[in-house]
Amino acid sequence: MSEIDLIKRNVDSVRARIGRACESAGRAPDAVALCAVTKYVGVPQMRALLLAGIRLIGENRVQDAGKKIQELGRGDFKIHMIGHLQSNKAADAVELFDAVQSVDSVKLARRLDAEAAKRNRTLEIYLQVNSSAEESKSGMDPGGFLEQAAEIGKLDNLDITGVMTIGPLSGDEDAISRAFSLTRNLFEDLRAAAPGVCNLSMGMSGDLELAVAHGATLVRVGSALYQGL
Repeated sequence: MSEIDLIKRNVDSVRARIGRACESAGRAPDAVALCAVTKYVGVPQMRALLLAGIRLIGENRVQDAGKKIQELGRGDFKIHMIGHLQSNKAADAVELFDAVQSVDSVKLARRLDAEAAKRNRTLEIYLQVNSSAEESKSGMDPGGFLEQAAEIGKLDNLDITGVMTIGPLSGDEDAISRAFSLTRNLFEDLRAAAPGVCNLSMGMSGDLELAVAHGATLVRVGSALYQGL
């Protein structure tokens, strides 16, 4: 089987998992978007993803994304920043990405806003919450999340459209469910104050079913798309 065919098979398999999870949760099969994480693959694999129908790509590093986009070119797909973003990379991020899912502080938001203003654009952002309280993870503390969101919401060149989290990597389903439930509640609270907030990004290869059950509208999947390569 060619690499292109293998990736297409994996994409179809992941889409089927999402469909079954939606059915189990009583949700429409198209209620959850698939973001293909390309952190560990190159442009040939990204082209195969696009051939398989992927239209949303997630990159973790600004420098890697810049090189890949230069080679791949712009097309009928979107690319999101999903990894930790340092403030000194804000200018590059505004140049490269359609959205930044990993805004984890007011400081970073202000830098992105300033860079977006220079380019006369409005940047779509998600606010990242550290729902598992793990020191190794980026994200806003849940206790101060809504206050920081309100502060960021005052910035003219940013458009908050979603909330993002990374669940615990322990494999403990109860802990993952608690983290996803907490994030869903913060998402709903934020949406009540800002109706434009419509995206809930959580769930990866190992826990996407739990994420869908807890209301995710977007899952970020990497390793499951490249099995067998």
